[in-house]
Formats: sequence, structure tokens, C-alpha cells
Amino acid sequence: MTSTGRDKEPLKHKAISGSNKIRRWPFLFAVAVLFFLLIAYAGVIALRIDRTSAALPGSPAGGTTYLLLGSDERTNIPTADRDRFGTAAEIPGRRADIILVLRVLDDGSTKALAVPRDLVVFRKDKGPERLAPMLQEGTGAIADGLCNSLGIGVDHVVIIDFSGLAGLVDLAGGVEVTSDVPLRDDGSGLFIPEGTTRLSGREALSYVRARHIESEFVGQWGPDPIRSSMRSQRAAEVLDGLSKGLALKWTDPIATHKLLWAVSDAVEVDGGTWPANALQLRASLENFDRKSLIQIPVKASDGPVPIAELAPGAENILRSFNGSGSASSSGSTSSSGSNKACKNPVLLGG
Repeated sequence: MTSTGRDKEPLKHKAISGSNKIRRWPFLFAVAVLFFLLIAYAGVIALRIDRTSAALPGSPAGGTTYLLLGSDERTNIPTADRDRFGTAAEIPGRRADIILVLRVLDDGSTKALAVPRDLVVFRKDKGPERLAPMLQEGTGAIADGLCNSLGIGVDHVVIIDFSGLAGLVDLAGGVEVTSDVPLRDDGSGLFIPEGTTRLSGREALSYVRARHIESEFVGQWGPDPIRSSMRSQRAAEVLDGLSKGLALKWTDPIATHKLLWAVSDAVEVDGGTWPANALQLRASLENFDRKSLIQIPVKASDGPVPIAELAPGAENILRSFNGSGSASSSGSTSSSGSNKACKNPVLLGG
């Protein structure tokens, strides 16, 4: 019996279908290789990030709280800056130069709080002591002080030192700052003319670290204690510029690689911070508005060891930031959103 053309058609179809499957194998193999390369690259980036062990109290439900610390560690400080800031041999260890608390709520909104480095706090069964030197004992010590004294619970910690900050600013092409008068600080090497100025990494470091700022008015230079005390605001201004200048560009793999490589070398995080947390923090910083930075009212005292203590109004600001309401005239507060791990903060009336 002879076969008809209709009998041959299924065989031809099967042959074509098998050929298509064979041609798809190189594409699927390439996708698999690319996937594994991306996983390996992510692993390399993760391994480059220094991690510190810290017992963190956690924050209330409804959001995630990040503790951002600027460290004055001088281990990797550039040679050109050693005359201004000293070396690790001259000033060993590290202290928290800048302390910012960023609360990312589940609805995507963000609120940020500046905490004075010289604020006197109490840890559990310890104190009084200033926040800044507590970094010598690890990030968990500062988190403990914030929790036990101010009721602030921390989920994750990110630390950046002198050289890391300067490097990221240079990678971003500088950051813009604005002043209505010329500013200088001989100690940090700062000089800012009136108007808007784009700062390099070294200049941004001087801007953030300036402690004894002088301003020019009608041709005369004089001490400016108000601007000298605004270190957290200046740090937030630089952070705002960084968040805009270091945006990830997935369509430019080379630029993205440079950014991830630099950031992974510049920061230190707690052991519980992972890529998902980093992406959440990056997105929050992109939407960060430095003008919304919350300040804690304090009474500052200069001297050989400068200290700061909470001033009137600080309690209500902190309770509002913590999500536990405002203090009433009787001293009671709403318990909505409170953190059980940080209950009864000693500086907020217990």
C-alpha cells in the first residue's frame, strides 16, 4: 500500500518540532549561565561588605528602622588628609561622628531623626555615657543606648568611615551644598563661598566634620555657633546629594558595577542586613528629603568633653518618632505602635 501525502505531513511536523527544540538549547544554556554568573557576582559583592556582630532590639511592627553611623576611624584615611584629621596611630579606635536614625514605614514613607553624638544616655545597667565613644564597644552598644534611653528600636546598622564617604562622593561626581554666607573652619580645612557649591569627596568630608565654623558678615569673620552645631543637618545634606548622584542604572552595567563595588568596600553592616534590606534602604534614601530631618532639642555644654542633654520638647518629639504618641499632662502615653523591647526608656520618664 502506498502512503498518501496526508500520511507524511505528521512526520514532517514532528521533524520540524524536534529541530526547534534543538535550536532552543543554546539559548536556554546561555540564560542559565548568565543566571549563575549573576548569583556568583552577588555573592562576591556580599563577601566584600564587612559585617559586625550586634544584638539589636528590633523596632515596632509597621516599619523597619536603620541606624546610620558615620565613623571617625582613621585606618584607611588618605595620606593627604592625615595632617587635618590625624592617623590611626595618633587617634586609635573609632567613634560615632554622625548618628542618624531612618524609619521606613510599610506604606513606603520615611522619617529621619538626627541624634547628637554627644548626647548622654544610659544602657541597661550602665551609664551615664556619651553616645559617640560607645562605638568602640560595637554597634550593639549604641543601639542599646538608643533603646534603653530614648525608646528607639533598631533593626539594621550601616556604618561608613572617612575614606568611604569621600570615595562615594567622588564616585557621584560631587555633591552640591548651599550657604547664604561664606563659611570656613580652619580645623577641618573647610571653605564654602556664598551660594551653591559642588564639593569633592575631601571637601564634603571637611563640610560634615566641621566643628568650629566661622561665617563672614559684612567683610568680617566671626564664630558661628549655630552652624557649628548643625553637623547632622550637613551630613543629611551630603546624604541627600549622594542618594541622587549614586542611583542604580540597570541599563548601564559598567556604571552599576562601579557603584556596587565602591559601596561594598565603603560600608559595614550588621550580620542581619541582606540585599533586600539594602535595596529598601537605597529606595528610601532616593526619596529622602533632608528638610524633613527631625532634630532633638538638646542643651549642649562645651568643655574638654562636650556633652548634650535632652531639652524641653524632646520627649514629645521622640515619642512621636517612636510611634507611641505624645506625652499627656499626666505623663501617660498611648501604647499604639510601641516597642516592647524598648519599653520604659529612662530619659523619657521611664
